[in-house]
Amino acid sequence: MAVRFSKKIFNDQLTALKTALANGVIHLYSGAQPANPEAAPTGTLIGSIQLSGGTWAAGTATYGLEFGTAAGGSISKAAAENWLFTCVAAGTVGW
Repeated sequence: MAVRFSKKIFNDQLTALKTALANGVIHLYSGAQPANPEAAPTGTLIGSIQLSGGTWAAGTATYGLEFGTAAGGSISKAAAENWLFTCVAAGTVGW
């Protein structure tokens, strides 16, 4: 028997993800991804995506990213935000 989920369930899951990731940053590393989310990052930090290219610090909202409202089973960045990538090392992004 196949299980199918409604867009409302996807939207609810995306809204929970939006809340969990609020004011965060996206780090991009070279190499292979760690075996699980609790493992230390592997590879070289190639760069980060922050709000307006500012300097983000864990535990603060300054320069943290926000997502928009989930709709139709998808979510995007908040429309008013300008996300910028800051490169800190040469290499190929692996994860």
